[in-house]
Amino acid sequence: MVEPDAPRILGLAAQKCGGEFDADAAVFIVAQEIILTCQRGQLPRWQRMLFGFLSRNVMPGPDYLEIPPGRLVVFNWMLHLEHFSKRLGCGGAS
Repeated sequence: MVEPDAPRILGLAAQKCGGEFDADAAVFIVAQEIILTCQRGQLPRWQRMLFGFLSRNVMPGPDYLEIPPGRLVVFNWMLHLEHFSKRLGCGGAS
């Protein structure tokens, strides 16, 4: 199985293009979601359970990509489940 390593991959890409990449001078920008749950009953129970399981068991992006913590900038964004449930017709008033 291939393990992603963002600094190494960027270094190889720069080398292939005839450039240079200094991972110690680079800053990596990553988005991190904050999940806001909707009122009870907005999503069917099986969807809430599945989404909760998946969101609890995902590996954080910087860890997965082997980004050094000292070279990381994280921007948070909010995911509000109620909006998605209304669009998908999964309950709630439109």
